[in-house]
Amino acid sequence: MPQSTDLFIYISFLLFGFLLGAGCVWLPMKRRVKTALRHRANMDIALTAIKKKFDDLTKQHAMDKFLEEEKIARAVGLERKRIAADIHDALGSLLPSSQNRLSLIKKDSVDESTYLSVVNIKAAVANISHILRSVVQGIKPLELNFDKLDESIELFLQNHNGQRGIRFVVRQKGTPRKISEALSISIYRIVQELVANAIKYSDCWLMSFTLDWEQSDKLVFEVWDDGQKVITERETSRSVKKRVALMGGQILRPAFDVKGMRFHITFQLPPVLPNQPINVTVAD
Repeated sequence: MPQSTDLFIYISFLLFGFLLGAGCVWLPMKRRVKTALRHRANMDIALTAIKKKFDDLTKQHAMDKFLEEEKIARAVGLERKRIAADIHDALGSLLPSSQNRLSLIKKDSVDESTYLSVVNIKAAVANISHILRSVVQGIKPLELNFDKLDESIELFLQNHNGQRGIRFVVRQKGTPRKISEALSISIYRIVQELVANAIKYSDCWLMSFTLDWEQSDKLVFEVWDDGQKVITERETSRSVKKRVALMGGQILRPAFDVKGMRFHITFQLPPVLPNQPINVTVAD
């Protein structure tokens, strides 16, 4: 019996010593593991911050490049406008005056061959006047009114209606609100490119653009046409995708078996402050 008691005490002391040793080892190890996890968490936070900073710098660089390109485009546009005005002022009044003078020559005042030459010259001058108007219209830049984005798009579309038999329309839903100048320019440029592509390659008869302002925190830009090709055969151009991505937008498409070009571009808008007007302008 005493031997059993001594054995029990021995085992108890042994177990206690084991637990004490394990505790002495575990506590420092636990602190080290906790410290390592904290360092790892801090490192993850730091890496996330660095990545976010890099992404912000990349986005800012892209935005600066975009604004610089638009600045150059505006300078070129002003120069084109000046050239168009110079051509119009120099020749726009001279040709109609020449036509009027030629009209004063009556058939009974000259011989037949001379009168026929006058008629031919008069027709040539009229043709030159028509060509000149087309050239001036082509040189003159289309201006974007930041206060009325839909009207600017509508004016641009009116100048291209009927080309290749296509009718272009723009619609607006909801109440327009204030958006950045860069976003206005991007939407306007997207319309220009899609219209140019439609005239060159599309088989549609109607192309529609819709500015949907019905969601307070989003602008949905809808594009639709009645082309006969399946949507997968008509991919959105890289420049359109680049502009959408630069503005933080997303392109949503319907099912792949839908014919024609149909997609929604969603742009996230900043929240409206309580004292901020919603429908003052459509651009800064």
